[in-house]
Amino acid sequence: MREWVLVTGAWLAASGCAFWHMSEQAGVVVTELTPEPGILLAENPVFSPAGDLVIFLPRGWFALDLGERAPAGTVVVGVNPEYTLALTVVLFRRAPADTAGQYDLLELARQSFARHQARSAGALRLSNDFNVVRVGMKSFVVYHFSDGGRTVQVAVFVSSLGTVYELALFPLSLRAMEPPTEQERERMFYGVLRALQF
Repeated sequence: MREWVLVTGAWLAASGCAFWHMSEQAGVVVTELTPEPGILLAENPVFSPAGDLVIFLPRGWFALDLGERAPAGTVVVGVNPEYTLALTVVLFRRAPADTAGQYDLLELARQSFARHQARSAGALRLSNDFNVVRVGMKSFVVYHFSDGGRTVQVAVFVSSLGTVYELALFPLSLRAMEPPTEQERERMFYGVLRALQF
């Protein structure tokens, strides 16, 4: 129970048919990835409440059952067995009821960072530029932020129903163990990202 409270607290401190477009900006890096995740994934996926998103956690990880204590918009909070990494998927913006949403993914990513920045009272800094990542027909905007001691990877994307989601992977300091290396965290993050179905 104590670990559940600490994981949830750490997550809260770090965090949240569509038509979308990328705003035209010089210097935006676009990376094309293959759909092969490159990591072993759990056999049983997690589904969003609307059914428009399927998430596969890394094999051996488990989804915390937060029940009614889950913050609004939480789709899943996954934790590795060592409690050194957590992965969250949250609903960032609901699809409009009357029509499919029209979104600028880069602007959504900026809003996502601004929300994290506001929750931290301005203590976060952007670790890299916003980058566009494409996996087949799926597009994401990925960015990293740091609070000085840890780096959090974030991806913002729009589901086929027009719902905007945010995927985040961040290190935890619940035990006297070092979290995986930055390279290993990147591998986990992009493995889950590649396996998302929407």
